[in-house]
Amino acid sequence: MAEISPQITWLNEGWKFVLHSKKSGEIINPQGTRQTAYFGFDSQAAAEKFMKLLITHGWGDCQIRHSKRINTCQLEVKVWHCPDFLLKPETITKTVGYAKVGHFYETYLFTKNGQAQKYKNLTEEELQNAHKVCAQVGWKLLDCTNFAKWFSRQSRLGSAPRQ
Repeated sequence: MAEISPQITWLNEGWKFVLHSKKSGEIINPQGTRQTAYFGFDSQAAAEKFMKLLITHGWGDCQIRHSKRINTCQLEVKVWHCPDFLLKPETITKTVGYAKVGHFYETYLFTKNGQAQKYKNLTEEELQNAHKVCAQVGWKLLDCTNFAKWFSRQSRLGSAPRQ
């Protein structure tokens, strides 16, 4: 019989550890908020590469340690402020949005719940390459520059009075 994910282990005082896969899990506080996430690796090099990716994209504070939570791996990367899509990649749509900001392009991964997770900044040349790669793998790359400008203006305006 196959194991069913997620697996929940109750800790003390209402805290729980949720194992999403053999290599990822999270600690949830009694209020239901994620405190930390864990990603398992079998080599120091792989863990360091993942940690560098997290730091480069601002996807959380992290540290590498011997595995304490993910028992199928030798090492784990412990992450604070982890975005949802890293633990639940099935929430990602096959759409990437970008907006021109100065001399570069900010890119965002769109999730099925309607959120946009900041991905990374690209140069003009990198954006052109991203268009080719997205077309090859069947993803959409959408220009959201006008929406970003509109949204920025709206957020500076006072909200309309409620009736």
